[in-house]
Amino acid sequence: MSAVLGAIIGDIAGSKYEFNNIFTTDFKMLDDDCWFTDDTILTLAIAKACKHNLDYADTLREVCRANDYIHNKSFGPMFVHFVETGIPNNSFGNGSAIRVSYLGEYFQNLEQVLQEAEKSAIASHTHVDAIAGAKCIAGATHLAKTGANKQEILDFAKTIYEINLDAIHPSPKFEVSCSGSVPIAIKTVMTTNNFEDCIKTVISYGGDSDSTAAMAGSIAGALYPAEVIKYEKQALAYLDDYLTNIYIDITKEHKKILNSTLK
Repeated sequence: MSAVLGAIIGDIAGSKYEFNNIFTTDFKMLDDDCWFTDDTILTLAIAKACKHNLDYADTLREVCRANDYIHNKSFGPMFVHFVETGIPNNSFGNGSAIRVSYLGEYFQNLEQVLQEAEKSAIASHTHVDAIAGAKCIAGATHLAKTGANKQEILDFAKTIYEINLDAIHPSPKFEVSCSGSVPIAIKTVMTTNNFEDCIKTVISYGGDSDSTAAMAGSIAGALYPAEVIKYEKQALAYLDDYLTNIYIDITKEHKKILNSTLK
């Protein structure tokens, strides 16, 4: 599950720069001052729901209440209200898009991926932009996993958003909408050639750096699986036992298949 791992690494790498933007790629990707944020929690919640055929909304609420994450991991107020009441909101925030990496890897065709991405979004985010963002990242991840080239991934993304790569530049603006942040993730995947460069580049664009890095990391993780797996042990050291156990559960079958192909 290299896309899931890529999203987690992106989240952790961008955590320390979310409210202290850095506009250079000259930094260590993972260091002692990084941590996992709500993006990793949501990624693993959706993965758990998908793997075990659980209700997305119920599982999001269950996982986010564990260890009181919902009150100590900087979730937005609208999402906190959803977790506490079970009532979805009309948010257009990128929380719907950062958590879909598993869907892009798990399902066998693009149509299934897009259907599940929409279902996962409306569990908590009913705004059309939140749905579009989830479909864009999940679909791009799926295409990356199944061998599409970057132009094909970009062409797909452009069916959802009007993306002009030349118009996307680094900015300190804290943009949390899907329409304002998903294109940044797409651009950095298009303009870099390896996983680490992609993560560092998207973080250097500023703004909501952990979320844009989680989205870019999902796609880049699928594009560069041999690279991202090298960071697995280091990345998992940031997680607590509860989240580590979910990660182990959702990846164990994939690792069995991978190991059998290497024998």
